[in-house]
Amino acid sequence: MTDSRGPFSVDFRIITKNGDVRWIAHVCQPIFGDDGQFLGRRGSNRDITERKLQEEALIRLSTAVEQAGEGILITDTQGIIQYANPSVEYISGYDKTELLGTRSSIFKSDEHDQEFFKNLWDRINSGKVWNGRFLNKRKDGDIYSLDTTISPVRDSKGAIVNFVAVQRDVTEQLKLGKQLLHAQKMESLGTLAGGIAHDFNNLLQAVLGYSELMLQRKKDGEADYADLQKIFQAGKRGPIW
Repeated sequence: MTDSRGPFSVDFRIITKNGDVRWIAHVCQPIFGDDGQFLGRRGSNRDITERKLQEEALIRLSTAVEQAGEGILITDTQGIIQYANPSVEYISGYDKTELLGTRSSIFKSDEHDQEFFKNLWDRINSGKVWNGRFLNKRKDGDIYSLDTTISPVRDSKGAIVNFVAVQRDVTEQLKLGKQLLHAQKMESLGTLAGGIAHDFNNLLQAVLGYSELMLQRKKDGEADYADLQKIFQAGKRGPIW
């Protein structure tokens, strides 16, 4: 059991005369006489409003990052993963415990050459933001597409200490885009084929009409009658709409 005569501290809020809310840290220390007898307490108050506001802002930021739909990955300057939010786990298939402490190359596929990664690292190491698309490999081996922004993080002295990557999985979006493009191509081909067939049908009708008129002017056994008959019969086998 805690000694009721021991020191204690408590944080509480007050509302000032002008309506402002302030946070106060109250620290209370016991007072003992020379003979050890408990004489009472003395306390002190300290305004910690700014600290509390910073703590609340950090909590909001942490909650937003944890619940963000985009994957958020933080590495050190060597590419060692120091943080991965739940969306990174969902997108990649890796558990956070499998990611922390490992290199970001754990996601690497064979879809990018060394020049791709050299340009990326040269840019972010120079303090610039990199934007691009990754073709990464999930834990199960499937390839997925990420639109990614990687930004350097600097300390108070301006030195780069971390990199933060914001990732959006666009795999399904790209797949739907390809399907739509294919459908549009097929529709265009259908329209073209329909137009060609229509024009051909018009020509065929002309051939049938003229060949029939010419047959009416000739009798069976006359010169060219058999050839005209073949033209007419071939025309009838063609499509007529």
